[in-house]
Amino acid sequence: MKPRYLPALLLAALTLPLGTHAQTRTPAKSAAKPSAKATATAAAAAAVTALAEADPEQLLAASMVLLGRLDCEFDQKMVISRTPGADGYVDVEILRRKATFKPVRSATGALRLEQVNAGDLLLVQIPTKTIVMDTKAGKRLVDGCQQDEQKHEAALAAAGDSNRLGINAPGQMQITGTSASKH
Repeated sequence: MKPRYLPALLLAALTLPLGTHAQTRTPAKSAAKPSAKATATAAAAAAVTALAEADPEQLLAASMVLLGRLDCEFDQKMVISRTPGADGYVDVEILRRKATFKPVRSATGALRLEQVNAGDLLLVQIPTKTIVMDTKAGKRLVDGCQQDEQKHEAALAAAGDSNRLGINAPGQMQITGTSASKH
């Protein structure tokens, strides 16, 4: 190496670590990214504000939803709870997903829980069980989900209590007799 390049090389060696060090400094704590929990909380708050205000019919349907932990077939678990800050809506955790649902009464007395925000899940809740449907594929995903009250109703039905349809919702369709008894 020729001596005339030595000062330039020495100068480059001295400035390189300083330039690199300036680029790799960690940002101050105040400029750090928000935690995953804070981001999830903010997203949940934004979702609640995006929900339409529930009308009296929806509030009635929401009061009929069976809440709590449900045991399903194939050792699946489901949790249904009220949506914080949004009367008339429920949150459902199932199949490693959590979503918000709008309760809707049906003429038969079954309760539909329709996923909001263009979701593909539909829950049908009757007194003896809750069923999870995939509306896009048109098939049942999970069946036989029961919480304590539904287990009790299923036991009564299995014992032969023939008057226990268990669907006693206001405005339900009344079915009397069979087609053979009508002349």
